[in-house]
Amino acid sequence: MSNGLLRRCLLLPVSEHAHAAELLSQAADALLRHDIPQAARLIAQSNFPALNDYRRAIVGPLNYEIHRQTRYPVYERVQRDRAHHMPGAAITRNVLERDGYRCRFCSSRVIVKEARRVFMKAFPDAVKGAGKNTGVHAAIETLKGSIDHLLPFQRGGNNDLENLVTACSPCQFGRAHFLLAEVEIEDPRKYPPINDSWDGLVRLRGFKADSVADAIRFKRGGGSDSASNIARQPEMAIAEDKAE
Repeated sequence: MSNGLLRRCLLLPVSEHAHAAELLSQAADALLRHDIPQAARLIAQSNFPALNDYRRAIVGPLNYEIHRQTRYPVYERVQRDRAHHMPGAAITRNVLERDGYRCRFCSSRVIVKEARRVFMKAFPDAVKGAGKNTGVHAAIETLKGSIDHLLPFQRGGNNDLENLVTACSPCQFGRAHFLLAEVEIEDPRKYPPINDSWDGLVRLRGFKADSVADAIRFKRGGGSDSASNIARQPEMAIAEDKAE
C-alpha cells in the first residue's frame, strides 16, 4: 500500500545508469577522433542488461509498487492539433540545455537524439540488434532524452516552457498520461536542474556517421583480419566480457 508520500521518480536509477553514460561519452570521444574499434567496444560494454530490466519494469504493464496505479487514467481528452503535440527544435534544445541534459525526475544523464542517431547509423548491428531478445541497445534506449509535458498534452497541457522538462525514456513513457499527483510524483520544478560538465553528447551533432558505417562495410567485405575485427568489435567485446 502507498504511504501517500510523494517521490521524485517512478523508480530510482540503478548504478548502471551512470556507468553507461560514462562509457557512451567515451565512445563519442572515440568516434570524434575516428577510433572506430574503441568506439565499438565502448558501445558494446555499455549495453547493460540491468538497464533493459529497469526500463521494462517502468514502461511495461502497470505495477502498483512503481506506478501507484493498477489502471490507466480515464479522462476526457482535450481536442488538440496533433501537429503541435511536441515543441519545435529550438524550444527542445533550450529545454535540454536549461535542464543540463538530465532527467528532471530521476536526475539520470540523458543523450540527445542526434547522438543516438549517430550511434545507430555508425554501428547499426551493435545498436539496433543488441541483445537479441530486446532488439534495442539497453543504454542508448534507456538514456534517450526527450521533452515531457508536466501536464500531459492530451489533458490540456501546452508547449510553454514552464510545462516542459527533460525526461529520460522510462520516466516519460512510464508516466504516460497520468498527472503527477496520480502517480505520487513531486513537481520536479521544486528542485533546480543539475548543470555540470555533462553535455548530452551534443558534440556529436553534425558528425558524419555514414562514413563510419561505409568504412565498416567496405572493410568487412575486404576480408582482412583487421577490418573484420573492426566490424565484429561489439561481438568480440561481449564475448570477452563473458569470458572474464
